[in-house]
Amino acid sequence: MAFQPSRNFSNERWALACASHQSDPTFARLAAAMNREDMLKDDRYYTNAVRLQRFEETNGIVADWVKSWDRDELLVHLDHHGVPISAINSIEDIFNDPHFNERNNIIEMKHPRLGAIKMPGVVPKFSATPGSVTNVGPDLGAHNEEILSSMIGLDEHRIQQLKNQGVI
Repeated sequence: MAFQPSRNFSNERWALACASHQSDPTFARLAAAMNREDMLKDDRYYTNAVRLQRFEETNGIVADWVKSWDRDELLVHLDHHGVPISAINSIEDIFNDPHFNERNNIIEMKHPRLGAIKMPGVVPKFSATPGSVTNVGPDLGAHNEEILSSMIGLDEHRIQQLKNQGVI
């Protein structure tokens, strides 16, 4: 079954994941948050079944309302009204998020050519086996000769020809 409104909403600065409003009471909380309780008495919007018939229109009303808000203020406002919502983090948000940093979800490692780089840590973390990242992985092409000879069967001469041609 589909629910209405149901989509991700955004403006030019941020995006939000909007949980499907799976019941009329959840939509009623959204309508109250939007100061649009009139929708609850309007034959076009008063139940999920009729909102589904006006899918784009209903989503458009919510999208227009969402666009006027600052993301963090909107999250607080909707949470206060009991409306399921979550921020969709940008890469910048992730790198600056204190929770991600505290859990070491983003770690810094030394790369032989690039120097210090940020990369994903181990997720999820388990108390008995927390896991760790010990290296940044092999450099591009580090295993070419091994793979070309042992798995594909090329000899040293052919591999050198491919290197000379710039293929590898």
